[in-house]
Amino acid sequence: MSIVSTTGTTPLSIVLIRLIVGAVFLSEGIQKFLFPEALGVGRFLKIGIPSPEITAPFVGVVEIICGVCILIILGAGKWSIDWVLSQRTPDRSE
Repeated sequence: MSIVSTTGTTPLSIVLIRLIVGAVFLSEGIQKFLFPEALGVGRFLKIGIPSPEITAPFVGVVEIICGVCILIILGAGKWSIDWVLSQRTPDRSE
């Protein structure tokens, strides 16, 4: 099943989902830099991810880049795989 139909038009529902997901990842990436203790390095340190001072900014940049790409609908399929890989950090901070 293709994300984009063969007629060249994308259903409105798919466009809305891409916009919402893109906005969420873009905002989460930005928040990793704005609130490093709560969502960036501090959180990564708290949940035990190795080298949090390198990993957190890397994940933030990946989220920002992929969020922008989804928002402008460029390479949506390719970038979504990168998102999934960047989101595989365990959430033990609760």
